[in-house]
Amino acid sequence: MLTDGDGREAPDAQAVFASTRGWPIAVQFIRFAGRAGRDGDGMGVEAFLRDYVRDNVFRDLPDELRQLILETAVCKELTVPLAEAVTGRADAGALLSRALRMGLFLDAFDGGEATIYRWHPLFARLCRAISDEEDPGRNERSHRAAARHLEQDDAFAAIFHWRLADDPRAIVRVITERWVRIVIGADAAALDRICAALPAPHQNDPAILLVRACVHDVLGAPHAARTFLAQAVAVAGDEPDQAFALTLPRAQLFLLDDRAALATAAEHVHAGLVAHAHPDRRGRAALLFLVGWAGMRHRLTPRKTIDHLRTAAREADALGDDVLAARARRLLAFVLAWAGALRDARGVLEELGEAADDTRPWLASGGGAVTVAAGMIAYWADDHEAAVRDLRRALAGERAASSFRGVAGVMLALAAARSGDDVATARAVLELDALPGGDRQGVSWGAFRAMADAALADAEGRASEALAIARSHRSGDLPLVSVVFAELIRRSGDAPRALEMLRSLGPYREVSYVRCATLLTAALVHAERGAHRLAHEYGEQALEIGTREGLARLFVGAEPAMRDLLRAHLARGTDYEDLAARGARDVSASGPVATLSPRERAVLDLLGTSRSASEIADALQLSVNTLKTHTRSIYRKLGVNSRREAVRAAR
Repeated sequence: MLTDGDGREAPDAQAVFASTRGWPIAVQFIRFAGRAGRDGDGMGVEAFLRDYVRDNVFRDLPDELRQLILETAVCKELTVPLAEAVTGRADAGALLSRALRMGLFLDAFDGGEATIYRWHPLFARLCRAISDEEDPGRNERSHRAAARHLEQDDAFAAIFHWRLADDPRAIVRVITERWVRIVIGADAAALDRICAALPAPHQNDPAILLVRACVHDVLGAPHAARTFLAQAVAVAGDEPDQAFALTLPRAQLFLLDDRAALATAAEHVHAGLVAHAHPDRRGRAALLFLVGWAGMRHRLTPRKTIDHLRTAAREADALGDDVLAARARRLLAFVLAWAGALRDARGVLEELGEAADDTRPWLASGGGAVTVAAGMIAYWADDHEAAVRDLRRALAGERAASSFRGVAGVMLALAAARSGDDVATARAVLELDALPGGDRQGVSWGAFRAMADAALADAEGRASEALAIARSHRSGDLPLVSVVFAELIRRSGDAPRALEMLRSLGPYREVSYVRCATLLTAALVHAERGAHRLAHEYGEQALEIGTREGLARLFVGAEPAMRDLLRAHLARGTDYEDLAARGARDVSASGPVATLSPRERAVLDLLGTSRSASEIADALQLSVNTLKTHTRSIYRKLGVNSRREAVRAAR
């Protein structure tokens, strides 16, 4: 047993601190009153301290300062604008500074943009008790004033005050107005707990049920989400209220799988943003992000999706919301890569720097954008090692419910087929087996699975099987799938059919890898027909796009007819010698060329251009002497004695 200096039993230190928060006079009172917490007259600690504050602390205070303390004691934290809103006094800031100077149980902290004030917790509780005795309605009025002020920037703090003001209708209103930016943030689970704790009948409000459906969707519980959605629709009935009508199209951006219906909902939400000045700027940025996120998941018009995400990032920057700004740019990088704007995607990734993928709860259906985008860029650049590394990292870091996991698995299959990496191939097969069987969130997973299977079959020497899969494909709105299948058909010797498939892609024909593949295939078709001038024009356009966007994958490792086309193109002259020479080389050769190191192959590619030795050294960031060393090694391995012989041997 612990005792004090007079031999009396000392109260437990943790219990004392929990009761007093270290306030010296309260600690001393408990020390002398003993463990029971009462003095000799039976007065409790709180009653004693309340009387002490009223009779001693408040006795000599100016009335305006006393009033400010009692009215703001309901707030856990204070800023000057909040104090002004709660008290209705323009001089609230000056009064807070005065209280601080007087040592009136007030602390001040640097909050970055503003000073944060906090009353001592026990002192604040005593002040609220005094308010209840003097004016039973004061605390409720203060809570309501604080809640109204906080709604714009801190929905959870506003809900806290509305709850203490015993106004569940106001809580429902705040949730239905602010829920989007909470759900796409890090606090979706906390919002669900608030919704579940609402008293009847408010917890069954149809708009609240819609919000809970979205929360469970982003937390990776789709079955619960569908249950809440069905309940919301049933409760709303045939004549839903205004809150439900406002919430429904926003909720549909989370919940719908039908692309046409989702596109309608996205247009509805965006039209509302355009038609009405949104009073909540943070809410506007969140809604723009949501529209962009839905467009990304369901492959709506890429240009609109990119615009929405870019605007969301800019508006978040202006608001100082670094989390939302980075999140928008992560998704933007992926959409740009998927849409073939690879140069812009690289720029966004460079802007993000070393920022890791977001793994907060809402991203159960949206995480991994950065690593998947990087893997896609590396794949199109024909950098097999980087593509496999990034895509495997995306798979290692993602939750099973993530739609990005499916994309990463499909892209890993394509990269593994190019690289011949057996370990990556095995992992890709496991991921393909886990893909949904049909359409999900507007994604035709069956078509992507067929594409990946065909690529792997072709890499394993089962060309007829791969070709059969490709020929069974019906072009639609899947540009990546059509490009991969068209290449397989073209390599079989049927360039006209491959060209027809690519030209049937409608609005996706301007996607960089679709446009480049179409031009390259058209060049081959015209060359086969003897229209060499036209073939050269198409080839030059393809090389320009391929060089600009980093699409070496479409040129390297092509069939003999395409390599012959690129050699003829080099002979006629081109502004894009590096890519043309790289494509003209037979990378599948099993002879001496296969013995070259990656650096030697890069040197060999440039030896096939008109560049001088010093220009090649500059392009590869080598010294001329190092370049000469690599060149001698290439000659020795290929058994040649000159640059021309080396280039000829590689072809």
